[in-house]
Amino acid sequence: PLIMSMAAVARARLVYKGGADRFEQVKMAQQLAERALNLAPNRCEPYYALGIVYYLMSEQERGIEMLQRALELSNSYPEAHDLLGRIYLDKGPIELAVEHFQSALMLDPGMFNARFDLARGYALQRDWGRVGGMLVTVEDNTIDTQLGSLLWLRFAMWRRAADEHIHVTAPEPVDDISTMTVL
Repeated sequence: PLIMSMAAVARARLVYKGGADRFEQVKMAQQLAERALNLAPNRCEPYYALGIVYYLMSEQERGIEMLQRALELSNSYPEAHDLLGRIYLDKGPIELAVEHFQSALMLDPGMFNARFDLARGYALQRDWGRVGGMLVTVEDNTIDTQLGSLLWLRFAMWRRAADEHIHVTAPEPVDDISTMTVL
């Protein structure tokens, strides 16, 4: 069941990266996760895998249900907290997103994406002091530092826009930093 759950997670992550057979990959991930759930309904991993599947299928409410069930079985699952935070960051309330990112980082302080998503949550709350604090605590890693600098600039633009009541449309997120263009 654990291997099936992780296979479902791996397939779901492939879907997130894109591809021509996205629908088939989501269905396969869903089937694997459901099989794992049937075999081990008292483990958190199948619920987490289904949470990812529903998130990718834009079924946020079902994703939330699965992730909450995973956390009922094991509240020390940082990946489930992180994904719940991302869902709440998209749909609200932002306060729940912040709580889940904080929980994820307490369990695994090295969760790079959770750190920046937490900073984004603070930015949406206009808590600029905490935004800066999140970006300053990034370890001295070249990629982290470069991405942290880009995010710092992005948050600075948001703050300026918020202070001047300007509407700023954020670009689509980019997973691969090598594809980013520096102006």
